[in-house]
Amino acid sequence: MSDDRSRHPEQLLAQLHQDILQYTRSRPEGPCPRCNLAGVSFHQHELVARLANVIIDGQVYTIRTNLQRWKCCLCASSFRHYPPYMLPYKRYLLPQIAELSGVYLDNDGMSYRRACCVAGVPLAHADPVADANSSEASKEQELTRRMSAMTVHRFISYLVILVPFLHQLNVRDLRLPVNISSWHVPSWKYRSSRRRDHLICAKEILPCCAMIKKYPAFDTRSSFP
Repeated sequence: MSDDRSRHPEQLLAQLHQDILQYTRSRPEGPCPRCNLAGVSFHQHELVARLANVIIDGQVYTIRTNLQRWKCCLCASSFRHYPPYMLPYKRYLLPQIAELSGVYLDNDGMSYRRACCVAGVPLAHADPVADANSSEASKEQELTRRMSAMTVHRFISYLVILVPFLHQLNVRDLRLPVNISSWHVPSWKYRSSRRRDHLICAKEILPCCAMIKKYPAFDTRSSFP
């Protein structure tokens, strides 16, 4: 959205934080994820801290947010209520995990290192930088953290184990994956048959990931080549 892209990253991140809180505090629908019984009621248990990484204009920003834990009144088990674009054990959000993975999978000549770049510039973390009042020692120790090339490798591995999560979200076309029988995986992209199978599986479910609801009120996608 053009009007959102013109806003400062701090405003977009603050809005994302509010959207996450609004969603996670809404009462969960459907069966309990523990006892899997429908028609049960839940009550709020506690808020837990959570870090999230968001890529905006070629930089990786980290925000601290919270997720609501809910307790099932029937089995007394508790669970975190994740927005559909947030995943357990991953700081990056699902749309950007799928997008970066797609950059690698959809281009036979793409390497992991190049997939972590925007217009040839590596994605970097938006860490605080030394200013004019900083000491010389602080300026010398300043180091710009770049996204590791292995990040996309791990994204693809995670997508492979994401299928049960997509089933829980009732993604309609999950049972009808895209037909990639004619896709030839370049041999230099894998060293084992297991990794080749991971690449094929990830490419199959990328369209399903694209169906997941994105950020509720704004778009933070970068323009990847």
